[in-house]
Amino acid sequence: MTLKTTRLPLLISETNDEEIAKLPTFSDDWNDSKYLIELSKNGKFQPPIFITLGIIGNNLIFDPSQEEETVLENGLIISFYNNKVITPISNTNFALNSNNSNFKGLNKKIIIGALSLGNKYCPIILEALDNLIEEDINDNDGNMF
Repeated sequence: MTLKTTRLPLLISETNDEEIAKLPTFSDDWNDSKYLIELSKNGKFQPPIFITLGIIGNNLIFDPSQEEETVLENGLIISFYNNKVITPISNTNFALNSNNSNFKGLNKKIIIGALSLGNKYCPIILEALDNLIEEDINDNDGNMF
């Protein structure tokens, strides 16, 4: 969400900075700024998102809470971009502050299940986030949400 709501100040100096011996100059008027998404070439800008999955036995927990993380056997961080799960997929131990010593490798069924969950739910998450961003941009009050 941060990248999609980032605003860049308007460049008011020459665009060919090779001929200028000084730093580029930007407008001080924040109302002249442009959203990063407006500056993209095709008008579509969708950065990747990262989702955490907790693993207990053969069960996957989508976006585990802090309390759930303390009892996890394992965790995955998956990346989602361009309507599919992409690399990197990171195996991690979210229960760093617990005495849980069950951190271990994963079987391929768990990994395939995690990929399926990501491919199923990440488009829904992106749509919800995009709706929030659109509402915020249309609100134009300078506040997020």
